[in-house]
Amino acid sequence: MTGNARYVHAISSIFLKDSSGIFSQITGSPVEDMSTQGTALIDVGNDGDLDLFICGFTKNAQRVFEFYENQGQGNFTLQSTHVFSKYAQAIMFVDDYNQDGFQDIMISGVDTMSNALLEIYFNDKNGKLILSNQVNLNMTSISNVLFFDADSDSLKDLFIVGRDTSGNQKANLFLGQANNVFAAAQNVGVDGFFSGDLDFGDIDNDGDHDIVRAGTGTSSGRLTDTFIYLNDGSGQFSKRSFSPIVDITSANLEILDIDNDGDVDIFLDGRDGSSKRHTKLYLNDGLGNFSLFDTFKFEVLITGDLHFFDIDGDGYVDIFHSGVNPQGERKSNFYLQINALEFIKIKSSPIPGYGQNMTSVADIDGDGFMDIFIAGLDQYAKQANRFYLNKTCQVALGVDSIVACDSLRWQDDSTYSIDNFSARYRMANAAQNGCDSIVELALQVNRSSKFSFTDSSCISYSYNKKVYRQTGVYQDTLTNVLGCDSVVTFNVQITPLSDSVLQKSDTLIAFDTTANSYHWVSCNNGFDTIANEKGREFVIPDNNSYAVIVHKGDCSDTSYCISLVSLDQFPSQKSLFAIGSNPTHDYVWINWSGPKSSEIVQLVDINGRILLNRRIESSLKLDLSELPKGIYFVKAGNSVQKIMKFYTYKGMLPCFFCGNLSTLFSNIEKALSNFSRL
Repeated sequence: MTGNARYVHAISSIFLKDSSGIFSQITGSPVEDMSTQGTALIDVGNDGDLDLFICGFTKNAQRVFEFYENQGQGNFTLQSTHVFSKYAQAIMFVDDYNQDGFQDIMISGVDTMSNALLEIYFNDKNGKLILSNQVNLNMTSISNVLFFDADSDSLKDLFIVGRDTSGNQKANLFLGQANNVFAAAQNVGVDGFFSGDLDFGDIDNDGDHDIVRAGTGTSSGRLTDTFIYLNDGSGQFSKRSFSPIVDITSANLEILDIDNDGDVDIFLDGRDGSSKRHTKLYLNDGLGNFSLFDTFKFEVLITGDLHFFDIDGDGYVDIFHSGVNPQGERKSNFYLQINALEFIKIKSSPIPGYGQNMTSVADIDGDGFMDIFIAGLDQYAKQANRFYLNKTCQVALGVDSIVACDSLRWQDDSTYSIDNFSARYRMANAAQNGCDSIVELALQVNRSSKFSFTDSSCISYSYNKKVYRQTGVYQDTLTNVLGCDSVVTFNVQITPLSDSVLQKSDTLIAFDTTANSYHWVSCNNGFDTIANEKGREFVIPDNNSYAVIVHKGDCSDTSYCISLVSLDQFPSQKSLFAIGSNPTHDYVWINWSGPKSSEIVQLVDINGRILLNRRIESSLKLDLSELPKGIYFVKAGNSVQKIMKFYTYKGMLPCFFCGNLSTLFSNIEKALSNFSRL
């Protein structure tokens, strides 16, 4: 929106916002109540405080252009310096026009001789404003001014709407040159108008500034119209043939990205050709196509002012809208945007109603929050210029950074399955200062993975420290490089083989009956194959150790070497040692009672394999916990004794003590009779 040169009978006020969300008025303001045509807040003295320029007519119809210096924290005093007495009407714009880091001011208006003027005053860094440039406009009045880069050359240009010396309404573009010189451009394609407003923004997201204007046209054949003019990038504009935006005059218009989606939207108020009043918000789809936002109803106000700023510090644009409603009441409304396009209206506005007013928004008292200076007619139709300071309970902002796998159920009860850096959740009164707290989501969603394969193995298959002994389809869950699950499905074909060997007298018998072939080898001769011994059974020819290699398909396995010891070496006599804790499920004690010299103790399984050799002098602990249940033999000196190993099951007696004891010992004796040797 631009500063319109409206003749306003005004009350000047400044309002600050307090902790309950209410702006508080600065009392005792020295700013004179007047009918205001222009205001500007600028740091003239470069002291960090914003000073005030105001132009208008006093109650006595005296024309004034006054400068009020801010002494700090919104305390203003009238100064005699910087009085631009030549202007009868003025619109003021503050910017760093020469890009030296200090605020300058541009004044456009009409002097006392009814000549249109536009001047730029540079800040000399010492508290003075020095006239730098005048632009010859060849106009008698100015209604609207825009200052932006129209031709994409990085230099700001002037777009001015007003009445020329022939009395015609014109829209003229002055292109910025070096040293703040401006040159008039011809036939830029924008129609003149009056009693309206215009603003600029990148409507179609093509990288240049377009124009939207609303008012009473001079060449359209209609009393009221609202047009979009698209820029070709060089400062030449073309009127869009169709627009869904309501045609209005007596307009206020603002282009801004109100919903933080990266494209500009349009908010406006005014009256149409039948004098019906409108206050509307139109949302941009990103391509310059607009649709009416009607989810929330804004109160209809016209002939006031519009300002958009973040009142409560939550990162969303809020709205201050003043004007006159259809019932003739002057109103000042605040709309807080608590989430994207979710508005609430402050029920009791802290600022009294205004109409026909001008408003400036800036941090007047230096506390970091945006305050308001408003000049116009109050609810009693009296001139009033007031300052209002913003003491709003400022929202605390935080970021919740999360890396999730596949999806996230967040605290707003929404599920997100893709990266998200825009979601917000507002918690009432959750901040340390007692204000609301808003958490912004920064979510990265990584993906789980799936993988499958087929493999084969002999006897067993190992994967991820797990052993599988049967053919089947299995699943395992690992972690992929992104930290998410990696589900592995594998189909494994396992060829079973047994390396067990049974002994019957002097014959060794391979336990596996399904093998394709057998090869008997001599362990004492480097596992050389014994000629012609390819059957399942093998007759032991001597006291050497032997083993069998079992073949099935592509698989093979070799048994343990079997070393036999003749029982004839152990004559029957009183045993020279005693065994404690026999039967056992874990260990036994061997207590030696033979000659007082060290002796070798051998542990032999039922197949005659020597499992260990240990030296004993008086006692020895033999650990059987890793051995399978069954019958074992202990040989020490000329003595041999048997040991029974069993498993212990919780809640049950060992199986050796289940059933009839006579049957148990009968089975043991029967097993021992099968061995002629150890």
